[in-house]
Amino acid sequence: MVVYLHEALDRRLHAHERGQRGPVTLQDITEATVEGSVLRLRPKVMTVTTSMIALIPIMWSTGVGADVMQPLAAPMIGGLLTSTIHVLVVTPILFSYMKEYALKKGKLEMSKMAGWMKES
Repeated sequence: MVVYLHEALDRRLHAHERGQRGPVTLQDITEATVEGSVLRLRPKVMTVTTSMIALIPIMWSTGVGADVMQPLAAPMIGGLLTSTIHVLVVTPILFSYMKEYALKKGKLEMSKMAGWMKES
């Protein structure tokens, strides 16, 4: 998620460096955060959904070994749910706050991952 967030913001910063747009604003940071988050939404939800579908039969099982497998599956389901919330909600919010703070301090710059952008 962080790679996609940085890439979306770096595109705006790169366009400003090349003179194709004005300076980056708080609105640009918000738009870049939404843009990067949307790109990761479907892959994350699909991954979690398929994993949950695979764990549901374990939670409903009553046969031999169910008493061992159910306590293993329950924390996995909880972890899938909490990681989804963290990746799709908490990470973008923290990213946005950090970049807004850097913009206010005048220290907003392209990420170290954006070296490929400088070549074009």
